[in-house]
Amino acid sequence: MKYDYDYISSEVRRFENLNVIGKTSLKRNIYCFSIGEGEKSAVFAAAFHGLEYLTGAALIDFAKRYVNMDKYHNKIKIYFIPMINPDGVDIAINGIDPKNLIHRYIIKNTGILNFTENWQSNAMGVDINHNFNADWRSIK
Repeated sequence: MKYDYDYISSEVRRFENLNVIGKTSLKRNIYCFSIGEGEKSAVFAAAFHGLEYLTGAALIDFAKRYVNMDKYHNKIKIYFIPMINPDGVDIAINGIDPKNLIHRYIIKNTGILNFTENWQSNAMGVDINHNFNADWRSIK
């Protein structure tokens, strides 16, 4: 099975409360859905790095199981974002097309030719998992 953007896109349609929370630079949807109605909430997100596409499939699998855990739904609302980086996942799984202008930009700026072995970034060459200031040092 190929756990790419098409797989995740088809799987998220099984869930209620599905929203598009953003678009990638290649115009792919970033999906989020929620399960539960509790006052407390949590966000589970996966596939930040291109090669971490299996985490998206694992999160979908967990969501399928959580749907049937009715006793928790009134205690916690969980937001699921199964694929933060669909462009990077597509590049990691399918490689790149040298005819694509964005892909040529990536090759030029990274020097990488084999994206199926070490690609973490999005389609613009940004490692989004390391590109936000979480200020982790302030946490005690």
